[in-house]
Amino acid sequence: LADKYKNDDTLIGYDLKNEPHGKRGYNGTTCPTDIAKWDDSTDLNNWAYSATECANSILDVNPNALIFVEGVEQYPKTEKGYTYDTADIWQAPADVSPWYGAWWGGNLRGVRDYPIQPDSGTSQIVYSPHDYGPSVYNQTWFDKDFTEQTLLDDYWYDTWAYVNAEDIAPLLIGEWGGHMDGGKNEKWMTLLRDYMINHHINHTFWGLNPNSGDTGGLLSYDFMTWDTEKYDMFKESLWQTQKTGKFIGLESTWHGWFWYFRIRILQVLCIDRGQQLGWRNDCRRQHYQTDYRTNKAIYDHNDNHYYNGCNYNGSTDYGSDWRH
Repeated sequence: LADKYKNDDTLIGYDLKNEPHGKRGYNGTTCPTDIAKWDDSTDLNNWAYSATECANSILDVNPNALIFVEGVEQYPKTEKGYTYDTADIWQAPADVSPWYGAWWGGNLRGVRDYPIQPDSGTSQIVYSPHDYGPSVYNQTWFDKDFTEQTLLDDYWYDTWAYVNAEDIAPLLIGEWGGHMDGGKNEKWMTLLRDYMINHHINHTFWGLNPNSGDTGGLLSYDFMTWDTEKYDMFKESLWQTQKTGKFIGLESTWHGWFWYFRIRILQVLCIDRGQQLGWRNDCRRQHYQTDYRTNKAIYDHNDNHYYNGCNYNGSTDYGSDWRH
């Protein structure tokens, strides 16, 4: 697939596997081979190892592709000496259990100990956890009058938020969403939305179709009616110009839509000209300046007509307001 699409500049990258998961279980002295783990082994069910091998294969034929790596479900409390060989304890409270739990694909604790490091370097790696609210499952971190701070303390920070907060790597919340229930789930969605906005975290919303039973979608169950209440909640997290509220890249040309989807998904990957591909920490809505030219570095484009005449070589400089 990577070879087939290596010259297709509408494909920005590869999410290697949807929601790796599996729990250790309560018996035995070795890790089962049918759960996704994250350690330094070369076992085939070591998701960190398999993701690295897969990233190498893709980057060998398309070095400009982004590699989206989700998390796993469980991670052992390595600070207490536990490993994936440690059996779980039946009905153990969180402070006694040898494990940190998470959503399927949501646990990125292993990145701190065993980051994904392809042979070509880490510039193309984007970590992409999934995060959900109590409408999917009433996790322990929802068993209180939770706030942004309690969610960070109980789950978000050490599970995935630290990757962004400590500038370890780019982060994209690959799935989040749920029902507008007027209660706990809607509260969680609003808190996560605001946290992502305030900390410039990339994200994609789940979902469009309504037939995801525990989350619903942006379409109502007739597949025709737009859920304006949910969209109004979600809309605040979409990138818009500050003065007019116009969405980024919604020009009437094909290239406008092309860039809209790119920028909405990445929000935005950018670099200094002449600098090695990376994720600039100082990218903000107000301060992109001329960094849109990274289409050359990331996608190896050779044409000069993006943004309705804005030449790649800079003959037209939109400065810090190129989004307009």
